Amino acid sequence: MMKSRLWKKTAAVLLMAVLAAAAAGCGADDPESQVAKVNDTVITKGQFDNYTMLCLYTMGYDPSEKLTGEEEEEMLGDMVDAEVLTQYYEKNDPSVFSDTYQSGLQAYLTQTKQDNGEFIDSSGISDEDITFYYRSQYLTQLCFNEIQEENSDEALYGEAEAYYEKHREDFGQETLDEALGEIYYLLYSDMYEEKLDDIKENMSVIE
Repeated sequence: MMKSRLWKKTAAVLLMAVLAAAAAGCGADDPESQVAKVNDTVITKGQFDNYTMLCLYTMGYDPSEKLTGEEEEEMLGDMVDAEVLTQYYEKNDPSVFSDTYQSGLQAYLTQTKQDNGEFIDSSGISDEDITFYYRSQYLTQLCFNEIQEENSDEALYGEAEAYYEKHREDFGQETLDEALGEIYYLLYSDMYEEKLDDIKENMSVIE
């Protein structure tokens, strides 16, 4: 039903254990029940449900359609990653939540409620839910952009060439030059996942 997640997760043993346990907990009826926790911040079943509905609706899917267990794990993983990035930037670079961020958030809140008021009201989605969704997109893109700025395409050309040769059959008739854009994106995505894993090393991510 859903598109594959934008970035593949690496095999982080702790996180996978958390997601597996949390996914099992997603069947609970209590909206206040905990499905994940990052340091002292709890993600509840209600927050997870609203985040999922908002994601599906925003991407053009039916928000009432039941997700598979794997899709629920991916959604919960997105929420965990968003909270991890929030706490990381709050501690290491709070300037990212500047007036520019705040004005963008307010504009997004206003536009979302204006364009999707009926859905928002009938689904019980709060301003906090919309804020979390906006922040997750904002910080993901911010972190990805920082990685691109730190690693130029030119510096990664050798790795891109090696990747192309190793996975040549996946590119069909595409030449290296034609495939470079996609390969660079994959390499940056791997770096993004590695950075997240490094950040999580200094955090407690539990059920």
